[in-house]
Amino acid sequence: MLTVVPDNSRQNLMISHWSTIMPKMKTNKAAARRFKITGTGKILRKQSGKRHINEWMSPGVKRNLRGWAPLEKSQHDNVMELFPYPKYLR
Repeated sequence: MLTVVPDNSRQNLMISHWSTIMPKMKTNKAAARRFKITGTGKILRKQSGKRHINEWMSPGVKRNLRGWAPLEKSQHDNVMELFPYPKYLR
């Protein structure tokens, strides 16, 4: 019969070490891909309207839909709930 003896000294060290540390909060990764937070705290979103049915659009309209736009102030609190550490998303 084979008996496996665990190394209790290392196991006790690991348990005592990790039990004193609070768990990290997780950022919502879907939101992290969709929004940017500027240094001043504004939230930017990608502009909508360029995914499909753009054959009729003039080149100027498509050009103006490029890039980032500021998020509405009414949505600011909803989005900030998804980022526990907004300081590090800049």
